Amino acid sequence: MLVEEVDEESGEVVGRAAHQGPDVDGVTLLTGEVDDLVVFHIGMTIRKPHRPDLWAPVAAAMPRMLAELHRAKDAATAGRGTDLGFLGASTLLGARGPWVVQYWRSVEGLYAYAHDADQEHLPAWRAFNRASRRHPDAVGIWHETYAVRPGGVEDRK
Repeated sequence: MLVEEVDEESGEVVGRAAHQGPDVDGVTLLTGEVDDLVVFHIGMTIRKPHRPDLWAPVAAAMPRMLAELHRAKDAATAGRGTDLGFLGASTLLGARGPWVVQYWRSVEGLYAYAHDADQEHLPAWRAFNRASRRHPDAVGIWHETYAVRPGGVEDRK
């Protein structure tokens, strides 16, 4: 996916970045060679950077979840575990905090992981909700889910 930053006054392209999806069994996801694809963006907005005691626990939860997802993917590939549908992820850093772009086989797989009490996400989400009630302006979590059909992505290199 090509992302361009355009100067509002001149209309000229002032920055350009390419994002390539992860490889799964030697097939790049954004080539249209796979079935449906879900692109899930999830990020953290740090509103009180001077209070790491409030946002660091939230930030620490994502690496645990990603490690769990990668372990499950590796186990499923080796025939030793259930395929959750997680395909891969890229971690990025923005001006307001970190975010992760995740790739999934289906929205159903993503939602099943999110609601599974035996996985890392649901306990982390509950802990975030408890903490955010005590300090509602310290940190925020946002996410966007995109269901992409075969041939629905353009990838320029």
